[in-house]
Amino acid sequence: MPSLKQQFADTIGELRRLGHQPAAKAVAELRERLEQLDHQRCTITDRGEHDELSKLGDQARGLLIHAYSRAEVGRSVAKAARDRQIHDVLNPTILSPQHDTVPEIEAAELEWDVLDEFER
Repeated sequence: MPSLKQQFADTIGELRRLGHQPAAKAVAELRERLEQLDHQRCTITDRGEHDELSKLGDQARGLLIHAYSRAEVGRSVAKAARDRQIHDVLNPTILSPQHDTVPEIEAAELEWDVLDEFER
């Protein structure tokens, strides 16, 4: 089993690879994994190792917050495009500069209070 430090590093690596519009499911899974790692970090008694793991946890939380924000923006853009398409269908006499392709809106909702992460 990899060390706690390696698990944090792996999580940070996955957070960096999420891309510009991460899936809500991927963000939620990484959030759960980070919470588990933080819980395990609390059991470490060596102060130096605990501090190092805390820094890695802070870095991972920062990346998670950014991934969450990107996912929210992507979802909002998709919703706005969908709303515009519905508006165009309901009001055919109003010309729309939008094109006909509409991205699919992700079914999974991102329910997470980002401000809670700053209180830790």
